[in-house]
Amino acid sequence: MSDRAENHDAASDAFAIRSLERIEELHGCEAIEKVVWQVDDREIVPASMLRALQHAGGLVAGAFDGERMVGYVLGFPSRPEGERAPGLHSHLLAVLPEFRKSGLGRALKRYQRDWCLERGLDWVSWTYDPLLAANARLNLEQLGAVGVAYHADFYGKLGGVVYGSLATDRLLVRWDLTDAEVRALADGPLRPPPAGPPPPMALDQDEHGAPTPPRTDLDAEVVRIRVPKAFPPLLYEAPEQAAAWRTAVRATMGRYVAEGYRAVRFLDGSYWLERSETQL
Repeated sequence: MSDRAENHDAASDAFAIRSLERIEELHGCEAIEKVVWQVDDREIVPASMLRALQHAGGLVAGAFDGERMVGYVLGFPSRPEGERAPGLHSHLLAVLPEFRKSGLGRALKRYQRDWCLERGLDWVSWTYDPLLAANARLNLEQLGAVGVAYHADFYGKLGGVVYGSLATDRLLVRWDLTDAEVRALADGPLRPPPAGPPPPMALDQDEHGAPTPPRTDLDAEVVRIRVPKAFPPLLYEAPEQAAAWRTAVRATMGRYVAEGYRAVRFLDGSYWLERSETQL
């Protein structure tokens, strides 16, 4: 756990992160998107839109390794119905493949947090594919965000190399920037695993790497949902198994989140969903 905190600190020192000013830099964001998501050009956020979002008060910040931009984060002001105060919706965070596992993603989120607090915004939301274990570890364990809503096929079919025709299910997370645990994680080590026996499994993995039959009848304060250790390779090596995982996670996570559970931890390849009385 301390190693991850050290990686975060090292990334903060190794990369220069700043708001982007020049249109040439915004075109650099387009290039990064194409490499990271490998989707059709129509799904790329163009530099002109990035400029408009930034001009309207949004965040477009890049991370630089020397003169080369190697990642960026994009967000815009948000106030969904029912929210008492505006926050930021973080639409994109992209890191070039060779710079992953360097702590750069966490460093970009730290920059985003500071940027928001300086402007009086105390929450950030974003969506991500719940089948991506690395993203789950960053969002829930390293940042302290909480999964609050499950959206089936949120973007429709994106196509491209990464997703093809697979449904784009997304977990919506909320990051309360002034929360005590979030503040502690910003500069300190990660939280230890909870004490005691692990909660029951609502979804597990069999000996062939396929999902077990979902259990949606558990009446427990906390349930666990396992996801594949490495989902992206399944998309082209075993597409039927990838589709089975999408269906199984939708059946379990979608059901429990709709019933008031919140995704609060990601430990040993499994989500921990905790029953909550708070409806966000």
